[in-house]
Amino acid sequence: MKERLFKNYHSYYKDGNTADLKKREAYLDDDYGKLLPSDKNAVIIDVGCGMGHFLWYLQNKGYHNIKGIDICDEQLEWCKNNVCKNVEKVDDLLTFFLHSGAAFDLIIMNDLIEHLPKGEMVDILTGARKSLKPGGTLVCRLPNMSNIFGIYLLYNDFTHETGFTENSLRQLLHLSGFNDVVISGNKTRINCLWKKPLFYLFSLISNKFITLALKYIYMPGSKQPRIMNTFLIAAAREQETCIYEKNTLYPSFSR
Repeated sequence: MKERLFKNYHSYYKDGNTADLKKREAYLDDDYGKLLPSDKNAVIIDVGCGMGHFLWYLQNKGYHNIKGIDICDEQLEWCKNNVCKNVEKVDDLLTFFLHSGAAFDLIIMNDLIEHLPKGEMVDILTGARKSLKPGGTLVCRLPNMSNIFGIYLLYNDFTHETGFTENSLRQLLHLSGFNDVVISGNKTRINCLWKKPLFYLFSLISNKFITLALKYIYMPGSKQPRIMNTFLIAAAREQETCIYEKNTLYPSFSR
């Protein structure tokens, strides 16, 4: 069934995925610039690399020990021909991680976790944690169900299995053994001058409305989401605390 679902994934979504790669760089800088390792020799794997947009971004930033894995033959072929040849088809993520050992400084999972069957998520992310080198980081991005358009993002793709708020994402990462987790919302870059104030005004009003609605709908004592951005971006490690040193591989982050 999995093979059937993703066999022609590229054909369904290529119109939304073949945008000019250079236009994406500024957006990726906004969300990932501070999460990338300072060492350009860091070993980085992009899990669910798709057509290789993030691999292209990493190459452009000077990283060369990079690899992508995906389940879709179409997307891997496009990536090989246009972006990066160091990609591999992987059908079973858990087996892949279990056989990798502590190999990676950084694992990227952009728009992937929501595709995983719920019963497999903890095992796969636990496997990912164990395949990180000491001090290594998992970075993941996924649609935010607290956002006003979250339901659309979840159900616009038949292969999506589960939606998350920052609370449920943190819970999943903790269950998988990551005890130093930082979650933020993506930044939305608006280049058109007249659209920018309208966008921020709309965001302010919609976020306030959702916050007030949740406050009165939720039962007392429940955890209300605080992040209303379109996407959640999480950086997770196994350590309890991270202390910044000038020459360390990664910038520091703390809860």
